[in-house]
Amino acid sequence: MLQRALLFTLFILLTACGPARIEKPNNDLPTLIEVVRLDVGSQQLIIRLSHRQAQVRDASTLHCQLQIDQSKAITLPVLQTPELTSYAREVLAWSIPDSLSIPTQARIDYDFDCTLRSAKWRDEHFYSRGTLYRLGHQEPPIYR
Repeated sequence: MLQRALLFTLFILLTACGPARIEKPNNDLPTLIEVVRLDVGSQQLIIRLSHRQAQVRDASTLHCQLQIDQSKAITLPVLQTPELTSYAREVLAWSIPDSLSIPTQARIDYDFDCTLRSAKWRDEHFYSRGTLYRLGHQEPPIYR
């Protein structure tokens, strides 16, 4: 009986410890670019740039293309980004060229293709596809 109790206790102790949790380290995550808002009135595209590493990233240039609702993709002007400190977030705005016609509807599907380039870092490529929804009945419309 004592032997069974000791064996049961040993079994409980060994299963309670279990294998160690393996987590992905967060020190080598790529930079993240998110579309925040599209303002038709001011012709601006607002994005959020999140640097998800502990090392400082030098000032860079952001080269992007934007496609709205299956229309022809347009190349946006090159955007200068500031030096990004560790785990920094920056909100940046683009002036959208007049050649891009933005439809006024309840939702807009978009494709956003970017490359972040700097001299001392490797180039990072981003591609996102998403949907922006119109806020209320504002004129001119604002999409988020």
